[in-house]
Amino acid sequence: MHKLYARGVHPTTSWRNDAVVRSGATANAPAARHFFNSMNIRDQTKLIRERLLKEHLSGGLVYLESGEELLRNGSDVFHTFRADSNFLYVSGINFPGFACILDMESGTFTLLAPRLPPEAAFWMGGLPSLDELASEYGADRCAYKDELPVLLKRVHEMKGRTIHTTNTLASRVQNVIDDTKLQSNDSAMLTSSGRTASSLTIGTAPHGGDVASSNDSSTISSSSRVIGGLLESTLARCRAIKTEAEVACLLEANIASGQAHKAIWRACHPGLMEYQLEAEFRRTAAYSGCLHVGYPSIVGSGRNLLLDLVGTCYWIW
Repeated sequence: MHKLYARGVHPTTSWRNDAVVRSGATANAPAARHFFNSMNIRDQTKLIRERLLKEHLSGGLVYLESGEELLRNGSDVFHTFRADSNFLYVSGINFPGFACILDMESGTFTLLAPRLPPEAAFWMGGLPSLDELASEYGADRCAYKDELPVLLKRVHEMKGRTIHTTNTLASRVQNVIDDTKLQSNDSAMLTSSGRTASSLTIGTAPHGGDVASSNDSSTISSSSRVIGGLLESTLARCRAIKTEAEVACLLEANIASGQAHKAIWRACHPGLMEYQLEAEFRRTAAYSGCLHVGYPSIVGSGRNLLLDLVGTCYWIW
C-alpha cells in the first residue's frame, strides 16, 4: 500500500529570502544551516515555478509526473520509490502516482493526485481531500489523476495550446489525447465530491472565456502540439542556477556526509565487518535527515580493496 501522504515532513516556518546564488558562489555554512531549518518547501517550489515561467517555452502547458512504484518480484512489496527529479523540483512532492500541470501563460499550478480507494484509510490513516492536498503543496487547484484525459481534451480544444513534457512522457500524453478524440461524452467521470471532471479548468480559453464554458466538441485542434525534449533542457538550465534554499540543502548534505565519515572512523576497529561500517555511515546520514545516499558505499579491507567500475576510488578502508 502506498505511503503517499506523510504528515509533518516539511518545515512550516516561512521561507524568508528569495536571493539567487549562482553555481560556484560561496555561502556561510552556519547561516545556511539556520536558513535550511527555517525554509518552507511550498515557498521554495513556488519560486522555482516563477523562474520556469520566465523561460521561453512559447506559452502552453508543462506536464510532469512523479512516477509509479515498482513491484519487486511480483509480490506486494515495492522497490524504494524516488520521484522523477524534474517533477520533484517543480512540485516538492516525493510520492508515487502524482502529476502536475503548470500553465505557462497564467501561472496556474494544478496538482493531480492518485485516487485511492476508501479502504486505504485502514492502512494509511485519514486520506486528505483535494483541497487539503492543494493547500499542503501550494497548488492553485487539485484534481484526481484519472481526470487527466478530460483536462487534456479541454486544453486541446483551445487553439494553439502546446503541452511541454519530457521525451519519456510525450508519446503517452499524445496517446491520451488521441483516445479522447473517440469520446463524445466526458460527463460520466465523477470525482468523489460530486464534481464532473469536465468542470475542471486549466488557464484561460481564447478571448477570455473559461475552458469549461467552451462548447463541448469531440474534435481536437490540430494546431495544438505535444513537445518532448525542450522542457528537459529548459529545466536543466533552471536547475543550474541554485536558489539560496538549494545551496543551503547542498551544504546541509555536505555537513551530514562529513559527520557520517567521522562516525565510520570512530567505529572502525579490528574484527568489524565491512557492512557494519557501511551501516554506521547510513545510520548517521539518516539521523541527520539525509535518507538517501548519492551512490553505493565502497567499504573494503584486505583483498576487497578494489576500485569501483569506472576506476574511481571513493573510500577505501
